[in-house]
Amino acid sequence: MALSEYGGIAWPMPGHEPPRRAYGYGTAKSRAELTARWKKLQLETVLPQLKKGLSALVYTQVSDVEDEVNGLFTYDRAAIKPDPAAVRAVNQALEAAFEKTVE
Repeated sequence: MALSEYGGIAWPMPGHEPPRRAYGYGTAKSRAELTARWKKLQLETVLPQLKKGLSALVYTQVSDVEDEVNGLFTYDRAAIKPDPAAVRAVNQALEAAFEKTVE
Protein backbone atom coordinates (compact mmCIF):
# COMPACT_ATOMS: atom_id res chain seq x y z
CA MET A 1 0.00 0.00 0.00
CA ALA A 2 1.27 3.48 -0.83
CA LEU A 3 0.22 6.93 0.30
CA SER A 4 0.87 8.93 -2.84
CA GLU A 5 0.41 12.42 -1.41
CA TYR A 6 -0.27 13.68 2.09
CA GLY A 7 0.50 16.55 4.43
CA GLY A 8 0.98 19.95 2.96
CA ILE A 9 0.75 22.12 6.06
CA ALA A 10 1.35 25.67 4.89
CA TRP A 11 3.67 28.10 6.61
CA PRO A 12 4.92 31.12 4.68
CA MET A 13 8.28 31.42 6.47
CA PRO A 14 9.06 35.10 7.03
CA GLY A 15 11.65 36.38 4.56
CA HIS A 16 11.25 33.39 2.23
CA GLU A 17 7.74 33.82 0.82
CA PRO A 18 6.98 33.20 -2.85
CA PRO A 19 6.04 36.22 -4.94
CA ARG A 20 2.28 35.56 -4.91
CA ARG A 21 -0.58 34.55 -2.67
CA ALA A 22 0.13 31.60 -0.36
CA TYR A 23 -1.78 28.30 -0.42
CA GLY A 24 -1.67 25.11 1.62
CA TYR A 25 -3.81 22.61 3.51
CA GLY A 26 -4.28 24.52 6.73
CA THR A 27 -1.80 27.20 7.80
CA ALA A 28 0.60 27.17 10.74
CA LYS A 29 1.44 30.45 12.42
CA SER A 30 5.03 29.60 13.42
CA ARG A 31 7.87 27.11 12.98
CA ALA A 32 6.94 25.54 16.31
CA GLU A 33 3.32 25.05 15.25
CA LEU A 34 4.35 23.69 11.85
CA THR A 35 6.76 21.23 13.48
CA ALA A 36 4.17 20.09 16.04
CA ARG A 37 1.50 19.55 13.39
CA TRP A 38 3.94 17.72 11.11
CA LYS A 39 5.09 15.44 13.96
CA LYS A 40 1.51 14.68 14.97
CA LEU A 41 0.60 13.80 11.38
CA GLN A 42 3.56 11.45 11.08
CA LEU A 43 3.28 9.75 14.46
CA GLU A 44 -0.49 9.56 14.87
CA THR A 45 -1.64 9.06 11.28
CA VAL A 46 1.21 7.62 9.21
CA LEU A 47 2.99 5.43 11.77
CA PRO A 48 -0.06 3.26 12.61
CA GLN A 49 -0.56 2.56 8.91
CA LEU A 50 2.77 0.70 8.73
CA LYS A 51 1.20 -2.24 10.58
CA LYS A 52 -1.58 -2.26 8.00
CA GLY A 53 0.81 -2.60 5.06
CA LEU A 54 1.90 0.95 4.24
CA SER A 55 5.28 0.64 2.53
CA ALA A 56 5.67 3.93 0.64
CA LEU A 57 4.64 7.52 1.17
CA VAL A 58 5.20 10.88 -0.46
CA TYR A 59 4.84 14.15 1.43
CA THR A 60 2.97 16.78 -0.60
CA GLN A 61 6.14 18.51 -1.74
CA VAL A 62 9.74 18.98 -0.73
CA SER A 63 9.77 22.74 -1.27
CA ASP A 64 7.37 25.61 -1.68
CA VAL A 65 6.49 26.38 -5.30
CA GLU A 66 4.97 29.63 -6.57
CA ASP A 67 1.64 29.98 -4.73
CA GLU A 68 1.93 26.83 -2.58
CA VAL A 69 3.77 27.25 0.72
CA ASN A 70 3.29 23.71 2.00
CA GLY A 71 6.75 22.31 1.36
CA LEU A 72 9.41 21.29 3.85
CA PHE A 73 11.86 23.79 2.37
CA THR A 74 11.22 27.44 1.55
CA TYR A 75 10.46 28.75 -1.92
CA ASP A 76 14.06 29.96 -2.32
CA ARG A 77 15.37 26.58 -0.99
CA ALA A 78 17.41 28.51 1.59
CA ALA A 79 15.85 27.07 4.76
CA ILE A 80 14.08 24.00 6.06
CA LYS A 81 10.78 25.02 7.61
CA PRO A 82 10.13 22.41 10.34
CA ASP A 83 12.73 21.85 13.03
CA PRO A 84 15.40 19.59 11.44
CA ALA A 85 16.04 17.64 14.67
CA ALA A 86 12.34 16.83 14.95
CA VAL A 87 12.22 15.69 11.32
CA ARG A 88 15.25 13.47 11.88
CA ALA A 89 13.76 11.93 15.05
CA VAL A 90 10.39 11.24 13.41
CA ASN A 91 12.03 9.73 10.34
CA GLN A 92 14.08 7.44 12.59
CA ALA A 93 10.92 6.36 14.43
CA LEU A 94 9.16 5.64 11.13
CA GLU A 95 12.16 3.68 9.88
CA ALA A 96 12.36 1.62 13.08
CA ALA A 97 8.63 0.82 12.95
CA PHE A 98 8.89 -0.13 9.28
CA GLU A 99 11.85 -2.42 9.99
CA LYS A 100 9.75 -4.27 12.59
CA THR A 101 7.01 -4.89 10.05
CA VAL A 102 9.34 -6.49 7.52
CA GLU A 103 11.25 -8.77 9.90
